[in-house]
Amino acid sequence: VDETDIGRVKLGQQARIIIDAYPTQTIEGRVDHISYEAKTVNNVTIYEVDILPKRPPEFMRSGMTADVTFVVASRSGVLVLPAEAIHADHGALTVQLPGESVKAPPRSAPITTGLTDGKRVEVLSGVEEGATVLIPLIRMPASSQNSLSSPLTPGGTRRPQTRTR
Repeated sequence: VDETDIGRVKLGQQARIIIDAYPTQTIEGRVDHISYEAKTVNNVTIYEVDILPKRPPEFMRSGMTADVTFVVASRSGVLVLPAEAIHADHGALTVQLPGESVKAPPRSAPITTGLTDGKRVEVLSGVEEGATVLIPLIRMPASSQNSLSSPLTPGGTRRPQTRTR
């Protein structure tokens, strides 16, 4: 675990393990040991953390490469929105809601947020379940709308997507 994240890892903490060879299988576990000694790997200071699986599956083998997600906090049965739907507006967090009529412009609504995983954000107040929340589109100049290039795939194209929630 990188030194910038080690402060959030605690003994007994829940963790989820996904082994590269079995990416659809999630293995529940808990933090069993946190090393006191740091190591430097590729100029990055890391700490070894041992995760003990609750029920090791038959396919699990020593030395397999895995990704571990540490559960820092969790809640169930909460209202969540995609992070891109939430905006900072003069220090307050807001979302865009449809206008009062079809021709009316969208209206801004202040919200209070809770936990986030970076992709989804818990909404504590300001929007009710079932409400339509608008997610802004990034518009490209007219000359490039037919072929949007991605910096991740040089020469490649991707199609614009629209989403509302």
